[in-house]
Amino acid sequence: MSRNRPPFQQMQQQRRAKLPKEMRPGAVAQQQTLLEQDPKKRAKLEKARERYQPITLTEKIIIRARPEKVYYAALPQNERAKWDKTVTRSQFLSPDPKKKVPVPTKAAEGVYLELTYNSMLLGGFQFRYEFVRAPNGFVLQATKGGSILLAGIAESWAFVPAKGGTEVTLTRTYVPRFKWLKKRADQSQEKATKDALEGLKKYIETLSEK
Repeated sequence: MSRNRPPFQQMQQQRRAKLPKEMRPGAVAQQQTLLEQDPKKRAKLEKARERYQPITLTEKIIIRARPEKVYYAALPQNERAKWDKTVTRSQFLSPDPKKKVPVPTKAAEGVYLELTYNSMLLGGFQFRYEFVRAPNGFVLQATKGGSILLAGIAESWAFVPAKGGTEVTLTRTYVPRFKWLKKRADQSQEKATKDALEGLKKYIETLSEK
C-alpha cells in the first residue's frame, strides 16, 4: 500500500521551519558577520584567536662530528631518552594497534613516535615523522597528546657543516594552551630546547671518545 509523501523540497522546508531561528541555514554566517561588525564582540573574537597562535623558537649548537654522524644519532628519536634529560620515555608506535600492525624498527616518514617528558607541565605527545632527508634533517609533528602548558608542538632538526663540526638547529613550533600561561610555556620550551641540544652534543662527543 503506497502512501502519498510530500515532495522533497516541501520536506526540506518543513524541517527548516522546525529548527530554531539561529540554527537555520545562513544564520551562522549572518551571526559571524554581525559579530565582526560589533567592536566589543570583535575584540573578544580576536583575543580568542590569539589564544592559539603558534610560537616559533630556534636554538643552535656546534657539535664536533660530521653531519652524517650527528644526523644518524639524532634521527632514531625512540632512543632520545638516552640523551635528552627532559624526556623520560621514547618509543616507536604501531600505526594501527587495533590491526596489530608491527611497531617500526627504523625512523622514516610516516612512522609514529611517543615522547613523554619529565614534567606534568610538559606532558607527552605522539609525533609523526613528516619529513626525513639524510643527512640534512627531519621534522616531527605532534598528532595526539598534550600538556598543561601546550596544546600542540612540532620539531624541526637541521644539520649543516660548520667550522669545528656540525651546526645543529632545533626549531620548535608550539601552541600555548592558555594565554595567561604563555610566559611559562615560553620558559619551559626554551629550557627544553637547550637541554635537548646540549644532551645530544654530550651524547655524540662521548661516543666519539670511545
